[in-house]
Amino acid sequence: MWSAGEREFFAAVVSGANRCGFCVGTHAEIARLTLGPIIDDTWKDGRYGAQATAGGERASGADPQP
Repeated sequence: MWSAGEREFFAAVVSGANRCGFCVGTHAEIARLTLGPIIDDTWKDGRYGAQATAGGERASGADPQP
């Protein structure tokens, strides 16, 4: 089960893919308050764990790294 912060993180990633700045800002701020800083694509370094990073890649439409 995903935490509230992880769900907000995914929502921020999807909002970024949809190019909705307002939604990115709102979801990213809530995620930041629970998970720590999320700025640009820094989440891709795996700082939130392998499962959250893989979920973020799927949510953004990016291909996961081999």
